[in-house]
Amino acid sequence: MKRTVCVVCLLALFLSACPVGKQTTTIPEGDYDYGIYQLTFKTKKISNDHVGNDWSFTYTHNGQTIKSGYTITQSLEIFTFQSIGVEVRENDEIDGVGTGTLTVAICEVGSGKTEITVTETDGRYKGNTAVWEISREVELVGKK
Repeated sequence: MKRTVCVVCLLALFLSACPVGKQTTTIPEGDYDYGIYQLTFKTKKISNDHVGNDWSFTYTHNGQTIKSGYTITQSLEIFTFQSIGVEVRENDEIDGVGTGTLTVAICEVGSGKTEITVTETDGRYKGNTAVWEISREVELVGKK
């Protein structure tokens, strides 16, 4: 009986050392000049007072429409902030639109968020609002 309990405890100890959750990218050591940073976007509805149920989210960087998984290549010797434009659109006969900017620190690992309010512009719910939280994560995924 003691042997069985010891084996179960030992197995539990080994399993507790196994990593759980997000796996990190392993980048080989070497002499690199540039980092490749990946952006991931997430949306979360904070509130919605009869504004609508059909939503779209558009992200832009340097005038280009981007999506989650977009990468930025930048010198490893500098630290900069990049601006990501965000548009939240409620799609119906007369679209409600809210815009904002996510400021992104380009670094090995980072995160941040902003809130964007969309206001109903016409109809019986004119003036009602919906609030969205837009978050982003940055991760160094490669070097060159």
